Amino acid sequence: MLPGARFDPKHIDGGASLLHLGLTIFGSRLLHIWLNENRTLVFEQHPGSIYIGNMCAAEHQVEHFDDTRKQDLFHAAGAGSDSEQKAYQIALMLRSDVFRWSRARKLKGKPTPVDMFDLINKTVAKHVSTVAFVIPDFATVVGKYDEEERAGSTSDSESARKRPKHSD
Repeated sequence: MLPGARFDPKHIDGGASLLHLGLTIFGSRLLHIWLNENRTLVFEQHPGSIYIGNMCAAEHQVEHFDDTRKQDLFHAAGAGSDSEQKAYQIALMLRSDVFRWSRARKLKGKPTPVDMFDLINKTVAKHVSTVAFVIPDFATVVGKYDEEERAGSTSDSESARKRPKHSD
């Protein structure tokens, strides 16, 4: 999206955000979350920031900034006859597929079946609020793959043959 100073409306997401991951690629924004005790948490999102949560369990609002705020934007030449350089904010949002038809921010009620949604929503909200979400860096992932490949080549030759090979 093009940068612009604005507040998205305060809302609770639909059931598709039962498990929601947000990754900021370019630009900056603030994620405001309201808790039951009238407390507000504010998370600054900038390139490389990532969060995972149950966005249909908490009221929240996103604050966007215009291009006068210092932020790392994606710059691209304009399309067609417009040769002006344009700058964009880019964020990736991944949502669960459990209640995929329920993405709206202004729902008139809960996703159906309501009893199933309530049970799953409570369980997911508790889990993501108590269990750390860990993203290993790429070197760790490659190191684990190499460890598994070495272990497979010395033990079970059948399973080692099924693993994809990679070159260094």
